[in-house]
Amino acid sequence: MLAPCGPGGHLQRFLDRRGPGLHHLAYQVANLPAAVAQLTTAGVPLLGPAQPGWDGLPTAFIHPRWGGGTLLELVGPA
Repeated sequence: MLAPCGPGGHLQRFLDRRGPGLHHLAYQVANLPAAVAQLTTAGVPLLGPAQPGWDGLPTAFIHPRWGGGTLLELVGPA
């Protein structure tokens, strides 16, 4: 179950708008920079550049409007 760490964060805003349910899906990719470049070329909207995720692994997010309302996360190798 997904729960916000405190009031006012992005997870709390998500729950306030949509209620409980699927927040995002994460996919591991072999080469994150290549995947990001390919998606960018194809016009897929990303939520900013790749950056370290909560676990320190390189991470990039695809905008939920492209994922049918679900946030998609790409995670590269360590």
